[in-house]
Amino acid sequence: MHGINKIAVGARIREIRLARGETMEEFGKPFGASKASVQGWESGRNLPNPKRLKSIADMANISVQELLYGTQEKVMYGIEWWNGKRPHESEQKPLPRVFTSKEAANDWLISKGYYKGPVKNLSECFDYTRVVPVSHLNEWEEEEFARIFKMEVVE
Repeated sequence: MHGINKIAVGARIREIRLARGETMEEFGKPFGASKASVQGWESGRNLPNPKRLKSIADMANISVQELLYGTQEKVMYGIEWWNGKRPHESEQKPLPRVFTSKEAANDWLISKGYYKGPVKNLSECFDYTRVVPVSHLNEWEEEEFARIFKMEVVE
């Protein structure tokens, strides 16, 4: 793998990990990498093997080429999710996915059952909603909300 800027690749890996809200240990676990390995990648000391590069790229919905050489776009997109409960009961966090286009993020949300439309009476601007059955008998339902946000790309 000649001509690859390991520091830039490491920065992109770190960006993916942080967008997923994971520690180095959590990030490396799905493909058997230790905290030290992830730290080495993020610092640019070394690169993941080809199988791990593919897994990391898949996590971010990007190609291995984009992971290694960057994207032409200057932004990537993440999705923030909120479970719709009152503040003391609520969960609000980024979903563990990043996308190279707003359209890809939109398509992913639609595939997960969200529909696009303005969400009224919320202090934040959530553009997507889905109704989730709470009980196995579908007697209770809750709404979940999501929005797409821009992330700065590390070059």
